[in-house]
Amino acid sequence: MFSKADIRKVSIGLQRKLYDELIYELGKEELIHLTKQDFEEVSSDTEMEAELNNEEAKVREIITVTKSLLSALNLESDDRSDIPDGAVFRVAHKGDITSDENYLSSVRRKIQQFEKLQTELLRKIEQTQELISMLEELTPIGIDADVLKSMKLCSFVFGKVPADFDEDLSGAHDSFIIRQHGRYVFGITLLEKKREMLEFLERYGFEDETEKINSSDLWARSTSHLHQRTYILKNRLKRIEDHFKRMKVGWITKLSGLYAGYLERETVIGAEKMFLFSREAMFLSGWMDKKDTERLASVLRRVCGDNFFLKVSTKAERNAPVVLKNNRLFKPFELLVKNAGLPGNTELDPTPFAAVTYVLMFGVMFGDVGQGLVLALVGLIMKLIARRRKTREGFIADAGSILQLCGVSAAIFGLFYGSLFSNEHIIPALWFHPMENILSLFFAVIMMGAAFIVVGILLNVINGLLMRDYSDALFGARGLVGLMIYAGLIFLFVRYIETGLYPVTSELIAFIVVPLCIFSMRNILGFFLLGNKQPFPHGVLEYIVETLIEIMEMFSGFLGNTISFIRAGAFALSHAGLSIAIYTLARIINPDITTMAALMVLIVGNVFIILLEGLICGIQSMRLEYYEFFGKFFKGDGYAFIPFSLRK
Repeated sequence: MFSKADIRKVSIGLQRKLYDELIYELGKEELIHLTKQDFEEVSSDTEMEAELNNEEAKVREIITVTKSLLSALNLESDDRSDIPDGAVFRVAHKGDITSDENYLSSVRRKIQQFEKLQTELLRKIEQTQELISMLEELTPIGIDADVLKSMKLCSFVFGKVPADFDEDLSGAHDSFIIRQHGRYVFGITLLEKKREMLEFLERYGFEDETEKINSSDLWARSTSHLHQRTYILKNRLKRIEDHFKRMKVGWITKLSGLYAGYLERETVIGAEKMFLFSREAMFLSGWMDKKDTERLASVLRRVCGDNFFLKVSTKAERNAPVVLKNNRLFKPFELLVKNAGLPGNTELDPTPFAAVTYVLMFGVMFGDVGQGLVLALVGLIMKLIARRRKTREGFIADAGSILQLCGVSAAIFGLFYGSLFSNEHIIPALWFHPMENILSLFFAVIMMGAAFIVVGILLNVINGLLMRDYSDALFGARGLVGLMIYAGLIFLFVRYIETGLYPVTSELIAFIVVPLCIFSMRNILGFFLLGNKQPFPHGVLEYIVETLIEIMEMFSGFLGNTISFIRAGAFALSHAGLSIAIYTLARIINPDITTMAALMVLIVGNVFIILLEGLICGIQSMRLEYYEFFGKFFKGDGYAFIPFSLRK
């Protein structure tokens, strides 16, 4: 609790020829967070660096081509789970890039040939079927297609009118004859009168499809021959598609293996570019958990024998990456902390405090036994869903755990408020009913907020000491001086509320005047006692003005932060107010609340409160957490420990 993993700087040296195998093993073991910072001012072998850049370009090209081929084959390209380790191992260890490029070119060429042939056959099938459809439409009209093929002196048109056309154009006109069947229209006339007939038909929205018939090289064939042609084309298409499916089965494993392997190879190259290397030697630098030292040494011995150099720093460093370590109860609340940033390596992990304060504030706002237990049940269901989907450590599981604990907290405060599914008359209140004791509720939440602020200032003092920022920890507005002022003011306020006693002069001097004098002389004290730099870096006048402004900000900040916690009481009142509202509506329908309609109002009303108030209370608790509590101590300037991995 409150601690983080002991991350240490690690340096490794080994023979260049062993690097590929070692980096693959490190990628499987996930031990080291790689970094280049130790080699920023040292250059690697320029020729080898050029070779590495060239290889990286080829690898990325293969990844792009493979991904496009998988997409063309309607295969997923981001799943490595089914790829045999052997296939990945070969590519990650510099497989034959030229051979793989030739294979991909061959696959791409075959896919293109298939798509071209498939498109051509589909076009011919569609064209033939369309011609058959047209010719078959001539029969109901009473036209013999074979006669049309032998006409010399006459011309015909064939097409269709709009779907909503409800007139019949059939009949003999001045110089042409028209027959209509449904939407299809056939017209025949002398060659020189064809234009006149078309102008007549176009007035009714006629779509001329004559050219489709005349331009087809199949027009001279019989309908039965066209049906036979369609059958042959479909059979040919099926044979081609079946052959392609068989080839596709053979490509799946190969392409997926290449894609996964070259993704790993790209990751390996990215790691390799971070290190210092020559023709003979390679040096790695990074961070690791101190407890994994023996595991790392074991990997090195397995790959390199005794021919390696390993150095693990003997002390923790301030700029190390961070791994939070919390028990099962507090771990889900790392989600809240990470949303605000990761604590620095020398900063306390605030997760346990965040868990307690968030759950407590939510319970205060959402105090109801029945509704709280419903939220806890929903949280449990979310955890079960996440467990079934094997995402137990993911967002759904963490959110479910947080919701479960918040529901339990709400149920406990529901006992304090005497509220069960919005009814305050079924169970007695262990504390008081919020709507009947508004001032007591506000006083309680302000005291809760004051306690949180005091804890926040104490954490800031501890963080300042851990970071060796003694001046801020001892003399700052959020250090011991600020704590003395704030705690003194809270003590005097509470005593006045309880006893009516005003503060005396000695108390004001001890709790306010003396701490303010210390704060005003913070730079001077830091200069003489802590060895800080010059006390007035920008002049005495600027220091005085800055001090006065910071004193005003300190008092206004303490006052604003404390009063802000009234919102917790306000939402507790709004929760109780909504409960009264739904019971009022139910009694309007039936005073005894015994009818189905009245019961439905209660059920729907409780569901509405759970959804609306649950969301609002969750958001407001988070707002108080980040601004009023975290704002007192949390810097969040750390960064996550991300071990080099070939699995992720």
